[in-house]
Amino acid sequence: MANPQIKSQKIHGKSYAMVHDRVNYFRGEAMYKDLGIETEVVHFSEEHCVVRAFVRDKDGFILASGIAHEWKLDPKSAVNKTSFVENAETSAIGRAMACLGIGIEDAYASAFEVELAKASEGSSQKDPQTSKSNVIQHPKSGKPSQVSEMLGEEADPEPEPEQSSDCKAVLSILNRCKTKQDVEGAVNDKREAVKALPKNEQAIVIALKDKLLAELIDDDMPVWD
Repeated sequence: MANPQIKSQKIHGKSYAMVHDRVNYFRGEAMYKDLGIETEVVHFSEEHCVVRAFVRDKDGFILASGIAHEWKLDPKSAVNKTSFVENAETSAIGRAMACLGIGIEDAYASAFEVELAKASEGSSQKDPQTSKSNVIQHPKSGKPSQVSEMLGEEADPEPEPEQSSDCKAVLSILNRCKTKQDVEGAVNDKREAVKALPKNEQAIVIALKDKLLAELIDDDMPVWD
């Protein structure tokens, strides 16, 4: 169990931390004192929005990220009628905190996200065509919107965008590393190249780096400064 001092709620037998408790922990721990939270609206319309949150170090390098989507007229959320953008930002920050390892008990999702997903899941059982996937119906059109990773189940994956040649080059170098020290050397050598990548590709590189450090031999850990 990660961060046992963070409050959590039991929902359907699993533990979920509230976003404000994750942020309070982040702000209160000395190990995170040089990190900051940044958010951006990726998509906005009168009907719905998508917000992404980042955790950056003092040099601006992305260490973790999260994304959230909200419908303004979601019948399951009275708050969204006036504050659907703010609600999406809160959820995105909570998922960025989880990506950093804060507030993870059984899953990334916050207590609010899980309750919303469960309510939507109950509605979808009435339609056999949607009962096997994680979807929230568009409040006007009835078209499904994917809910990622909220209940430990995966929705149908969307095709990933083509990666740039610079991103592929960095990933190729990391994939050839045999030890953690190799990864550390590659990280230091390609630091500026990674910073020049788009934010989504930076996140891909960071995820691979973290995966290799968890799997490869040698206990030395790289320092991102």
